[in-house]
Amino acid sequence: MHTTDLKWAFFSYGHNLGDFTRALETAKGMKSTGAKVKFFNHGGVHNHMIATAGIDEEDLRPELSWEQHKIIMDINRYKAKVGTPLPLTTDQWIRMAEADLEALAAYQPDGVYAGLNLSCMISIPYAKLPMVTQVPTVNCPAFIHQEMYNCPIPWKEISL
Repeated sequence: MHTTDLKWAFFSYGHNLGDFTRALETAKGMKSTGAKVKFFNHGGVHNHMIATAGIDEEDLRPELSWEQHKIIMDINRYKAKVGTPLPLTTDQWIRMAEADLEALAAYQPDGVYAGLNLSCMISIPYAKLPMVTQVPTVNCPAFIHQEMYNCPIPWKEISL
């Protein structure tokens, strides 16, 4: 298989400039080798940069609000108390993962780049797709299995 045959889905977190630009620069580099790349977003103030870079994108619903973003960043930066719940309702979490799965089924990628996009930590393993990340934070399975934070879905029921 040649790089021009590869098709990658990018799930980044468009509210966080660091996470977002890591994903965008990776996507631009992969695109320059001939790979097909596309971003799938649940909102974010930096997402306008995707079109500027000439990369396809698709907005998924529901989106994360700016208020939810602030809580997530406090968790990510270890400013929030260990055990702080993620600022998502069970329904929102499920709808985001379902939107991811629908997008993945339609796009049929060979692999997925996962940034701080939280729902893809459920949807990508469920879809059994190869996943790469540059994010050594609370989204990593080691943090989840050590129960270092809570979320509305019991992690013990999810096979990562």
